[in-house]
Amino acid sequence: MKWVLAIVIVIFFSPTSQAKTNDSLFLAVSQGIGTPAVTSPINYSHGFTYVNPAVAADYNGVQLSLEYDKTDEESNNNNNNAEGYGVELGVGSGDVGLGVGHYKNDCDNCEGRTGAIAGFSTGSFALGIGFHEEDNYSLGILFGKGQGHRLGLVADFYDAEDDDSDITSYGVGYGYVSSNFIFSLDASKKAHKNETTTDDVIMVTPGLLVQSQNVALSVSHDTYVNDETETHDDQVWFGAGFKFNSGSLSVYHEYVREWAVVLAFNF
Repeated sequence: MKWVLAIVIVIFFSPTSQAKTNDSLFLAVSQGIGTPAVTSPINYSHGFTYVNPAVAADYNGVQLSLEYDKTDEESNNNNNNAEGYGVELGVGSGDVGLGVGHYKNDCDNCEGRTGAIAGFSTGSFALGIGFHEEDNYSLGILFGKGQGHRLGLVADFYDAEDDDSDITSYGVGYGYVSSNFIFSLDASKKAHKNETTTDDVIMVTPGLLVQSQNVALSVSHDTYVNDETETHDDQVWFGAGFKFNSGSLSVYHEYVREWAVVLAFNF
């Protein structure tokens, strides 16, 4: 974690620390709470919460995202479940937006899942709501939209048929966004109505994204606090993206599966 401390020091003592940007993120980094990416926020997420639904306010025009992910069959217990496909459609004005998505695993008797997010922003404040099958509801807030320093809050609610199985997830994230790089630090946890040994586990993910005009690279490190039963393994995941005139292409390693690809078109 020493590199995280070094980045924080650079951010707060840099003369450019007040840099602002209005560009929405097309490549994911960290857990998507403080600095959510707009290209695949419905079907893909990485953390104990879904991606902050306030990102729906970043839809500008029409966005169509095609998603594909795959796990190495040799390391997968169910070879028929080695691939997944998703599609997302977002529409917005840059301040108000709505997105819907559908995702399906390539496995026998697997039903697809559908989700939706909606959000609006006023000034540097954005609010969003989300729904994900089965009976998962999200609420997200983003402070500092379009600015250098950003703070995100997310709460997810799983309404199970058995009330004793209800789950609530919480997330908080900070992001520093400049024209050349993004530093993000997100944390999330789950709380079961019937307490379990994993309820005290907090997933903490520092991430760094470096970008030029059309190319971006991200690296994030997942670590788990209070994981006394060692249920989770720390890991590092990567992303690489390229932006072109009508959209973007993003490739991830260990983000949602071993490999994932997102091709987004803007109209």
